[in-house]
Amino acid sequence: MPRAMLAALAIACLVFTACDDDPAEPKKVTPSAYQDLTQEWHVLNNLAEAYDDKNVTRFEELLDAASFVFYFDPGDVGGQLNIPTQWDYAAELQSATNMFTGEPGLNDNPILTIDLFLFDIENVAWSDVSAHPDFPGETLREAVVRYDYFIDTTKDLQHITAGEPVARLIVRNVGGTWKIARWYDQPGGALLRAGASTEESTWGQVKALYR
Repeated sequence: MPRAMLAALAIACLVFTACDDDPAEPKKVTPSAYQDLTQEWHVLNNLAEAYDDKNVTRFEELLDAASFVFYFDPGDVGGQLNIPTQWDYAAELQSATNMFTGEPGLNDNPILTIDLFLFDIENVAWSDVSAHPDFPGETLREAVVRYDYFIDTTKDLQHITAGEPVARLIVRNVGGTWKIARWYDQPGGALLRAGASTEESTWGQVKALYR
């Protein structure tokens, strides 16, 4: 092939490549499933996403580090796990970190996958909390949301919810974003019958296993 023709082909290829990499060409980007926390329901959305993704960073940004408290279901307090009535931000974050990163927990049984579902998160009813003794002068927001989860572990034991439990969350606006200040784990409904490889539990019980 003549050199002139080869040179022409080379130039054509360069031009085509340059056009193909045109910076003005819009790139297809998959939108994030996470919300920006500027609305209350974003907290619920991101909570479910963070658990499903086992994303410590996304979970941490949901908590109000200065005031967060998790309250265990009173029926879980004490027992073999020696569950306290409540714990603070540091304990909550440590438990979640252990759950999400494959730490063995008290039963030497790391978590493989988490499938958390919070019911009807965009339409949950929120109400004002304007006289909370720990937050004088602030108006916080409160919602009660039913949850369900399926948690698989390395020992082929699955944790499932018992009955129809709910989480009562109180959120506060911190610098324009909503964060969880109080989290109450509450039972709901009758217990189900678990199979040989499943164990019914509350959210608090699972947290306590990996504290």
